[in-house]
Amino acid sequence: MDHEDTPRIGNDMSASITGAVLQAGIVQGDVHVRHDAGAARFTPHQLPAPTPDFVGRRRDLEWLDGHAGTGSVISGAAGIGKTALVLQ
Repeated sequence: MDHEDTPRIGNDMSASITGAVLQAGIVQGDVHVRHDAGAARFTPHQLPAPTPDFVGRRRDLEWLDGHAGTGSVISGAAGIGKTALVLQ
């Protein structure tokens, strides 16, 4: 099969989604999706308490405050304070 003959495979969602969403390429076997709208939401409690000695990240905090609720991603090497920043 030539490159031009290869079918395009996409992963597009252009709607507001409420509830369970399942996206899959090739599925072999059965797929079961259970969504109980009446079930209580589980809130994980796995984050440490905010540190009282947090300093030097004012610009980062201002940027995060300006983008609250937008789904921002914080990334970086281990131990540089990503969790501490977000907990502020």
